[in-house]
Parts: sequence; structure tokens; C-alpha cells
Amino acid sequence: MQGRVDELFAPSRIAIRWLRGGDPGRTVEERWACEHPEVLQTVVIRWMKGGLVTSPNELGEAFLDADGRGVIADLFLDKMERIKTAREVNFTVLLAHLTAHELGHLLLGGEPHSVSGLMEGKVNEEALRKMMQGNLGFSPAEQKRMRARMKAAEVSATLARHRPGQFGK
Repeated sequence: MQGRVDELFAPSRIAIRWLRGGDPGRTVEERWACEHPEVLQTVVIRWMKGGLVTSPNELGEAFLDADGRGVIADLFLDKMERIKTAREVNFTVLLAHLTAHELGHLLLGGEPHSVSGLMEGKVNEEALRKMMQGNLGFSPAEQKRMRARMKAAEVSATLARHRPGQFGK
């Protein structure tokens, strides 16, 4: 699943470092990152049954503030399981695409859904077919926006770390 998500982000030149929140062998740094996520640096994807969303058609939700910043997204496995059973699709491929979609919301800053592609708002027959064939991805404009937002966040984090007067500098 992770490999497919990585492939979906590859054209954007965005590399994902996967940390498993529940792994007992995590380093101190990995535990800190999972427990203290940073916008566009560390995000938390929670795969769960159910969720707060009441619509039966909502398969996930990214939690963003008014400025389009957020670090947490939920995916609803029970709803994906229903699609898998009804449409006889590969669950791992479906999970990978929906994970990438919610990550896209976090990285795009809350931009609305697109009319087609990975950021389309509905999982219809055409989207499912493209998912299973490996032909569904981010648009070039979405890729560019994600890269720009990540670059700006990286610069901001670097400046914050090197401000005079902090840590004896």
C-alpha cells in the first residue's frame, strides 16, 4: 500500500517517510514526530472503522483550519470495505488511492475537490477503473502547488530554527 502511495506522489517529487505510530521499535525521534506532527512536515493518517462523518459516501476526512493547515486525516475502512465488496476491487489499491487523496488535502491546503483525477470528490465507476489500472493521479497544477507549499514550509522551519537568540546563537 505504501509503495503505491509513494508512486502517486513521485511525479510531484514528494518523498514520504512512513512511520508507524504503534511500532514498539521506534526511535525517540520517530515517537516525537508521531506525537507532535507539524504542518507539511509530519502528518497523521488514521485508518479506522467509522468516524465522525455521518454521510455514507464520505470515505475520509482531512482536518484543516481556516488557513488550510492541518496534520490529521482519517480514512474509514468500513466504508472502503463496502466498496470493495460491492464493486469487487482490490482493497489495497483502493486504500492507497484514498490515503493519497487525504494526504493531498493536507498538502494542498484545503483546496476543493477537482472535477477529475485523484482529487475528485466522488469515487465513481470511472475513478475505480482508473485506480485499478494505475491511471489516476494528481494533476500537474496540484503537483506544483504541493511542491510550493512544502518548499515554503521548509524555508519557514529553517528560519525558525536559526533565529538569533534561540539556543545560544
